[in-house]
Amino acid sequence: MRIIIDNNIVFSIMKPDSVSSLLFYNMLEKYEFFAPSYLIEEFNNNEKECFAKSKTSIDDFKLRKKEVFSRIKFIELDYYKEEVKKLINLISDKDDIVYLALALKMDCTLWSNDSLLKNQNKVRVLSTEDLIEILF
Repeated sequence: MRIIIDNNIVFSIMKPDSVSSLLFYNMLEKYEFFAPSYLIEEFNNNEKECFAKSKTSIDDFKLRKKEVFSRIKFIELDYYKEEVKKLINLISDKDDIVYLALALKMDCTLWSNDSLLKNQNKVRVLSTEDLIEILF
């Protein structure tokens, strides 16, 4: 199964003892993870805050980032830009459109804890809690 993963989930995965992290690593055998390449920019812009919340050493954080990012296939905007145009007026947070657009293009689920993303009917959005209920 293919899943689009949003930035807040990736930020949570960076904390080794988070539920999202445990779920992500348990899903690796059966699931493929994708994200817009934009996620890399978002992550880099918030990396200091993410590091502070991870409660790991800088070396462990860098290693974890490399490992997590190696498990995600990053997709360039050109692949799904038509879907972005279709969704531009669907939600208020414009940063989230790329995640929805990629999920729409790939016809797969979006993993996000952003409850506002569930207020649309184009893409299936599952929270961490939803995934736990489905998988366990």
